[in-house]
Amino acid sequence: MVVAGGCDPGTRALGPDRPHKGRLQERARRIRSETMAIRAISADEFESFLRESEYAVVLFDASWNAASKEEFRPRFEAASETYADRVVFGEIDCDDSVEIARSVPIVNLPTVAYYRRGGLIAALVGYQNVTSLAQALIEGKPIRREIEFPITSNLGRFLGALIRRS
Repeated sequence: MVVAGGCDPGTRALGPDRPHKGRLQERARRIRSETMAIRAISADEFESFLRESEYAVVLFDASWNAASKEEFRPRFEAASETYADRVVFGEIDCDDSVEIARSVPIVNLPTVAYYRRGGLIAALVGYQNVTSLAQALIEGKPIRREIEFPITSNLGRFLGALIRRS
């Protein structure tokens, strides 16, 4: 029996076993990469993506990481819009491209990798100011995370002093 909308009630149209899941994900990835300055990169495209421009910034994340999408994604998009003419921005789903994820020292998600002339310069974990780090990449400056601690706490003063020394 087929119900309105053409779906057989015996199939699990919304479950994880649905037959068109892979095609729908690929189509969504293609649409997302066509409408934004951030490209979804597959394992086959990775090397050519790094050679497209002198500078590349790649976000390593996973589809299940909802907090990253809500909090970090807007920062990454802002950086991609700011430097779209000088830096290529891409994203890799670590669940889909395990081999590429293993080539970068990923200890947690999200991780942003910064490349110059195809070579990995830095891979930073967590939330970061991608715009200023992309600027540092272009200028040839070292890529480091800016860590800020509340100065009001003793721990904040201690850690701030420790970081300034290094």
